[in-house]
Amino acid sequence: MEPVIVTATRLEEPISQVPSSVTIITGEEMERQMAVTVEDAIRNAPGVYIRRAGTVGASTSARIRGSDVTQTLVMIDGVEVNNSWSGFYDWANLTVDNVERVEIVRNAQSALYGSEAMGGVINIITKRGKGKPRATISAEGGTFNTYRESGSLGGEWGIANFATSVSRLDSDGQFINDDYRNTTLSARLGLDIAERASMAWTSRYIDSVKGLAINPNEFWPFPPPIPFLYDENRDRQNSFFLNVLNLRCEVSPWWDFTIRGSSVNDEELVEDQFTPGVDLAPGVPLMGMTIDTDSKRYTFGTQHNLYLWDEMVKVTGGFEYEEESAIFKGIWEPPIDPFLPTRVEKDRINRALYIQNRFDYEGLTFIAGARYDDDSIFGNKTNPKLSGSYLFDKTRTRLKCSWGKGFRAPTFKELFTPPPFGNPTLKPEESTNFEFGVDQRIWDDKVFLEAGYFSAHYKNLIQFSPSGVSNIGGASIWGVEAGFSAKPIEELELRGNITYLDTEDKETKEELPRRPRYVWYLNANYRWNRRLTLNLDCNFVGSVRSDYDAISPEGELLLGRNPQYTKVDLAASYTLVEQWSFLKDLSLIGRIENLLDEQYQEAKGFPAPGFHVSIGLQAGL
Repeated sequence: MEPVIVTATRLEEPISQVPSSVTIITGEEMERQMAVTVEDAIRNAPGVYIRRAGTVGASTSARIRGSDVTQTLVMIDGVEVNNSWSGFYDWANLTVDNVERVEIVRNAQSALYGSEAMGGVINIITKRGKGKPRATISAEGGTFNTYRESGSLGGEWGIANFATSVSRLDSDGQFINDDYRNTTLSARLGLDIAERASMAWTSRYIDSVKGLAINPNEFWPFPPPIPFLYDENRDRQNSFFLNVLNLRCEVSPWWDFTIRGSSVNDEELVEDQFTPGVDLAPGVPLMGMTIDTDSKRYTFGTQHNLYLWDEMVKVTGGFEYEEESAIFKGIWEPPIDPFLPTRVEKDRINRALYIQNRFDYEGLTFIAGARYDDDSIFGNKTNPKLSGSYLFDKTRTRLKCSWGKGFRAPTFKELFTPPPFGNPTLKPEESTNFEFGVDQRIWDDKVFLEAGYFSAHYKNLIQFSPSGVSNIGGASIWGVEAGFSAKPIEELELRGNITYLDTEDKETKEELPRRPRYVWYLNANYRWNRRLTLNLDCNFVGSVRSDYDAISPEGELLLGRNPQYTKVDLAASYTLVEQWSFLKDLSLIGRIENLLDEQYQEAKGFPAPGFHVSIGLQAGL
């Protein structure tokens, strides 16, 4: 069956009817890949660039089409999870447990979702329990003393459905103090309270600890390059807790509505012990520090959908209320620069109204929408969007295009950190985005081809300069994407995509940093006799302009652009037993990451993981 997407238009629709650039990564695809974290899967999507500062568990960011890391809206079941203090979502700790699919919508989506959606939206959808109750347990181990155990239970029971999971990941890493621990609990409980009404509660709890083995000398008193040092004392602890309650009611065949409430608590604690007598440089002591950031977000919203004239016209409108708060606490030992804050505590309220009208007629789709945001700090903002597509039924060719405005509100960190690191007069960043694309299905839909052009123009970008933080930035980005999927025979599936990106900083006339010009991806998946599955992933990332030079802990100079690299991963599973005693199935699973043992750095100065093997068993009960 054709995949259904909800993020692009806030309506459940087949992906072929959405006039936007979208990608769906299913749970089945993540399972074939043997992905452990969601970032393992989304790094294969067109237009998405993942940058991890080191080994597993290290800080990980995502960019869509060259947008900044704070310009991508990340949601779980439609609820924003970007950190309230920094505006950034760290992908390091989000595992694939209980994830049904990931929906990626590229291009500005502020007309539906408001701030942070300048570059696009990534929405993680939690599994819904289906069919007879079924349990799955797995355990695996591998290099770097890496172990992972997980279990899940899901299904339907009368009017109730449920899907729960628990997992634990442990790794010693590649260096001293490079260890990582992750515990994740996830649950979705649903109830069909009437023939046309249902409610669901979703919850996810993540607790993690990461040793920060390699760090830059943040207080290096001399000009760059900046030396990176081994650090045996610094670590980062994260605690994340999400709860979502959703009520859906179909009043009539032409009107349905949803009511949603949610809470997100996100806390990060970075600790570095003070080491007396040890200097970073002559006269510059190695300091100890504790940085504690506690962010909270509470939201309430309702959405109403009207289906008119035999669903030829669909009107969607809604209201959202959001409260955000953040507490930052910093302690340095011994005390240092008075500009560094010791405590910042702030909150804000945002109210929003949005409306969207969709018109469909004989292959033609046209969508117009807008959103009005009223923020207690920066005021109000209105963002429109227009999109459309046309399907040539005989040739199975579809043309699509869209134009829209985007914005990003300044974060608490940018506003309220004492000068020169913060500026309470900052304005929202703004963008104008355009895209045009074509896709083609051939050979009885066994081959799918797509290509597109996109551009974005930014103004009021928030940047740091010697005089402080201000809205001095402007940038332009354009690029092209192309992709394919094919199933030449029943047992074999092939996929691939390539993204070319051209960026310019309007102030310096230079290429924007931390954005590769070329990224391509190839995948082959082969199934044999319903027992054996082989999955091969190849990622190529071109060289990246870096905004700093560094010296590795071993004294190697890391100057200029960050070099290109190729990463090859192999995953396999083999069903050993089918329907035996209480076992429904028993499978041998394994994966090899960085098969070619490529020595590379996604973030300059932070070595990426080397060759890694993991083998385990998975049983269905």
